[in-house]
Amino acid sequence: MDEAVGAQLRQDLTWVLHAPALLPAPELSWNPRDALSDALIEPALEAHWPALEQARHGKLGHYFEALVQTLFAVSPDYGILASNCIVRSPTRTLGELDLLVEDRRQGAIVHLELALKFYLLIPAAQGIDPQCRWIGSGLKDFMTLKSNRLLSHQLSLPERARQENVWPKHLPRPDRSLGWVTGRGFVPLLPEQTLMPKDNAWPLIAPQALIRPWLTESAARERALTGHWINKSQWLSPHLGPKERRKHQPPAQWLGRLPGESQDGHWFIVPDDWPARARDSMLRRFAPANGPTGTPL
Repeated sequence: MDEAVGAQLRQDLTWVLHAPALLPAPELSWNPRDALSDALIEPALEAHWPALEQARHGKLGHYFEALVQTLFAVSPDYGILASNCIVRSPTRTLGELDLLVEDRRQGAIVHLELALKFYLLIPAAQGIDPQCRWIGSGLKDFMTLKSNRLLSHQLSLPERARQENVWPKHLPRPDRSLGWVTGRGFVPLLPEQTLMPKDNAWPLIAPQALIRPWLTESAARERALTGHWINKSQWLSPHLGPKERRKHQPPAQWLGRLPGESQDGHWFIVPDDWPARARDSMLRRFAPANGPTGTPL
């Protein structure tokens, strides 16, 4: 195994095990440390590193799923019963089951929905509900909608399949359905702030969620932010990883620090017009009076 690749995979497996939940709902806050341990990292690398390295160069969500499945695959306490299983009725597709595992310790079947998300908090603005201010950098992904869909649709898939009598006959029904949802929230660094704000009292996000700053490109230059762009395969752990050709234009993540900071961290750097476009996207998507349910205009 290439040493730099191995270090990246090892750090990412560690990050997956220790990254806190992103969303506050208990049903979406499954804690991997209650089931999996760091002792699984080396066996996972030894058995699966070629598949993990291949997944690292694909879509980031698929890479996250590969890391998760690898940890379960080498755990003596769990068995994977199904992954990415499409559940259909005779007339329509009900949904996709991310992961079904057997917890051998408790004799339980657990349905897990997996999600890795990176959201940016836009500044408060007239006409935008406070619960609807988190948005993906591509301006099409809204935290409030994702949270509601996970709770109302994805976690309910086994029950809906049972009601329609289309649960796959070769699979046991789960005893519980939970979400393993992690990632980072990025909040705007205001002009008067010199370091990352410590307050984590932001709407619709777990109290212990990982929070980092975002800046426009102009602000990053004015603030003398040092560091370098990182590809999506390096968005998880704060590890330099192997040298790679830059693949993504901003908005994208950056690994670096402001003057006065002692270590590098993840930043999100966006084009100068991104905040206005994000605000407009929010206003188009949500009616002000509809609140966090995310009802479209």
